[in-house]
Amino acid sequence: ARLKDMFEGDELGNSDIVDIAKVQMFYFTMIAAAIWIIAFVKVLATEKPNDIAELPCLSEGLVVLMGISNAGYLGHKATSKTPTT
Repeated sequence: ARLKDMFEGDELGNSDIVDIAKVQMFYFTMIAAAIWIIAFVKVLATEKPNDIAELPCLSEGLVVLMGISNAGYLGHKATSKTPTT
């Protein structure tokens, strides 16, 4: 397995082509992770570790965007890319 396999299609019809749905899902996930990590670092910078009562939450808007991203990915996965004979 290679890193580029993570971004290529899963079917015979698109196994050698970059799957844009996988690319957008990857970027949305990385953006959400970066936002959460930044929020967590801010909590660590302002409070003592023993005083932290809860982990930071993602904003409602970001959660909605992640839901839309996931829906788009699943919609793309639902269609067949391999031609039938």
